[in-house]
Amino acid sequence: MTSLFIRTIKQIATYSTILLITWLLLEIALIFLDPYLFKGFFKYDRELGFRVRAHTNGSNEFGFNDIDRPHAKPANTYRIIVLGDSFNWAGGKSCNYISLLGKQLENERIHGKKIEVINVGYPATGPYEEFLVLKRFGLQYDP
Repeated sequence: MTSLFIRTIKQIATYSTILLITWLLLEIALIFLDPYLFKGFFKYDRELGFRVRAHTNGSNEFGFNDIDRPHAKPANTYRIIVLGDSFNWAGGKSCNYISLLGKQLENERIHGKKIEVINVGYPATGPYEEFLVLKRFGLQYDP
């Protein structure tokens, strides 16, 4: 009876070790292969939890529903950034409320300066994530 018990414990330990090693190797492989295997709409982000993958479904370099823009603000330009969530995505890139506002203001001037409106938002975010987005990405546009 004792030898059967010891044999059973050894088998359980062996199978558990094999399972643990397999799981660890798979986890390591998925971490390194993530950029090549997973090309979905969202991607993992350590600070935000997730964000839209760059240049997916028309998104820009940061994953915003907007065009790619130079980070340096052009001379004689006022930049307005609009933080938001999924409302920033409704209507696609050219018909969301932010792009419509930008079209409305493109021929307007303030003290001779052009007005540029930039969409800076990800779906399913709240005020805390939007604050992080502002600090990390939005301020790069020098609004």
